[in-house]
Amino acid sequence: MIGFAVVAALAPPLSGLETLPALGAVLIGLAIILEDIAVFVVGVVIRTGGIVLFVAVGAAVVRFIQRVV
Repeated sequence: MIGFAVVAALAPPLSGLETLPALGAVLIGLAIILEDIAVFVVGVVIRTGGIVLFVAVGAAVVRFIQRVV
């Protein structure tokens, strides 16, 4: 859960990149409360997708800045 919070905190504000990791963390917390493995799996999938999106957009921005400079 700490990793999810770190990724969400590193995302630029109001960029939308913080939404998926945060939503995944909420779903995982809900799965723990409800003791439901299906919700847990959905939370992990959403969180992983959010982290992949965060890394992909970050890499694209770095490549764009390298081309400009």
